Amino acid sequence: MNKQFGATLSEGISSIAQRWRKTKSAVRREMTQELREAGFELADSTIEGWCRGFIPKEPELIAWIVRYCLQRGRIDEHWVESLLHRARYPEKADLLDELFPSSKEQQSIHISTSTQRLQYVEDPEITLQTSLGNRLVGRTELLIRLQQSLIKQEHQGRLALTGLPGVGKTALALELAQSHETREMYRDGILYVNLGPRPDIKYHLKRWAKLLGVMEDSTTFVDIESYIKAIHASIGKRKMFLVIDDAWSVDAALAFQVGSSCCVHLLTTRFTDIALHFAGEAVVRIPELREDESRQLLANFVPHVVKDEPEKINELIHTIDGLPLALILIGKHLQIHAFHRQPRRLQQALLNLQKTPELMRLECPQKPLEVCCQHSSSLMTTIDTSYQALSKGAQRALRALCILPVKPNSFSEEAALIISDSTPAILDELNDSGLLESAGIGRYTIHRTIALFALLKHRGWAAEMRLVEFFIDYAQRRAKDFATLDQESCNILHALSLADKGRMLRWLIRGVQALFPFLLQRGWYETATYYCQQEFEAARLTNDQEAICTAHIHITTLSIKSGEYTQAESYAQKGLVLARHLDHSPSICILLHFLGVIAYKKGNYTEAEMHARAGLTLARQLNDSKLIRLHFLLLNTVGTKNGGCIEAKAFLRKEAAISSQINESGVPDDILIAPGLLVRMLVDYIQAANNLQIDEGKQVTKDDGTKPYLTSSI
Repeated sequence: MNKQFGATLSEGISSIAQRWRKTKSAVRREMTQELREAGFELADSTIEGWCRGFIPKEPELIAWIVRYCLQRGRIDEHWVESLLHRARYPEKADLLDELFPSSKEQQSIHISTSTQRLQYVEDPEITLQTSLGNRLVGRTELLIRLQQSLIKQEHQGRLALTGLPGVGKTALALELAQSHETREMYRDGILYVNLGPRPDIKYHLKRWAKLLGVMEDSTTFVDIESYIKAIHASIGKRKMFLVIDDAWSVDAALAFQVGSSCCVHLLTTRFTDIALHFAGEAVVRIPELREDESRQLLANFVPHVVKDEPEKINELIHTIDGLPLALILIGKHLQIHAFHRQPRRLQQALLNLQKTPELMRLECPQKPLEVCCQHSSSLMTTIDTSYQALSKGAQRALRALCILPVKPNSFSEEAALIISDSTPAILDELNDSGLLESAGIGRYTIHRTIALFALLKHRGWAAEMRLVEFFIDYAQRRAKDFATLDQESCNILHALSLADKGRMLRWLIRGVQALFPFLLQRGWYETATYYCQQEFEAARLTNDQEAICTAHIHITTLSIKSGEYTQAESYAQKGLVLARHLDHSPSICILLHFLGVIAYKKGNYTEAEMHARAGLTLARQLNDSKLIRLHFLLLNTVGTKNGGCIEAKAFLRKEAAISSQINESGVPDDILIAPGLLVRMLVDYIQAANNLQIDEGKQVTKDDGTKPYLTSSI
């Protein structure tokens, strides 16, 4: 019995367990199984006895143990020699010569294939990076898909991971490199390099060369090309996993593509152009976490806070929109403030995190090793690194685009160019940097954390002005195209909000007038009500009588839809007085229709018929077929209550197509307001307004100088 032999063997088994992330008992079971398959007869407890100091009697068993531990663990020649000595192995020198070449052979670049298989190379940087990492959440399916791709040896051994700063590219790459399946496939070792914005390529290549045994500490090569050739020759046909992390240039990334087709080169980068140059089509964009995954990641740090404060946690998750780095920083921050279970302290921490500067500058203290590995300590620092790498024009464009609604909303390239006052080349630069994401053909989107970062640097009001002008003009030009307005509705409503906050009153009026038919048709009554009230106030402040009358029509329409007939009647009466003062017949006609509807709803059928007939007379004078139909619809409905209107019935029979036209609009039928017909009529008037020459801050006029109130404002 030799306890020193047992301790040495236990050290070798521990090395295997650590490398393959298994328990020592699991390694002993696997060794037992493989020994039995090799023809040795062992009991289940035999290897455990060897670890206590019992030495195997057969030399073949000792040689097998040495080869097994050397191939699967992280051990060296000294360990092998120590084990053989303590086991009193009879042919120790011969076995050592077989397993380890002479020192002269080791200095040669061209190492023999048999030795390569025996010498496992693992970059200590991998162990360091993994120990500093956090447990991955929400990446299981992606990991499986990437592992399967690597095992099938697709894409000629090249794969690139790209995505937002802080999305977890490095963590995913390290998890992939350390997985059992990957290690089984690439058994000859792992090399790792973290490049960053200003890499010392020669230094990193020299470190790889030393790990591979290409050179001694005192040895050096003249240039980078010599290192690359030496490393490539040393790797030879070995199956190795090479991780090239955080590449900021194509040349730096390609300098470490030194393995053969038997190897895998896994690149991580923020820049899609670098990823495509490096890996071709084998580029995978890492998505942000879903809401449930974000909650799970936070629960790893503060489970009771996630459970007790669901609304505030959901608000934080929404703010950072699934970015893992931000979630980890928030989780660690809350962990500190929640540890002592003092409600006041935790509530204050949650309140502070609602402030953008506090959130963006949130950081965790760094270990010296983390600083050396270029780990970012805050979200602000992580994004700022990408921002500083941009040209001045791209920085300016990003500061402008940050005012747009964030992901999942998108915006067109035309909008991006006008709002940022930049060129397509600038947009391409932002897109390649990962700070501006593609969202379909000709469309882009910006992540919430990127926008928050850029907003802290945003100055002035010029971009807001361009945004308001572009989208309100867009709404006017596309007033009939509701499908297109659907796609841009978030942006247009944001433009209205900015016009409201920025006191851009005439733009606000124009925007509400343009979008009102769309809001009415889509049934967005609450939004419409808010902006119509703002429209009314803006018209009052600018003393725009035409716009005030239009606002009365809009509010009357919404009040009828909501059943608030008293309010509707009040606005309709005031609007009618103003329309008559302005001598604007189409507005008078519509308001008479509304007063007839209100009277009908209140049971005043005689009054309803009176308003309908007055409106019909005026509509005929205008020779407006839509207004004529609108009043006949009301007369026919009123007629069912007071004996019928023969003229209305005859007209509607003649114009039977009206019903189908209304239904085709997609608006729920309400014969009293005929919303489909009304919406189409309003849209036609908005469309006509596009022919006007409208300047911000000036009176709206036709080309002939007259004031086309209804044409421009309904």
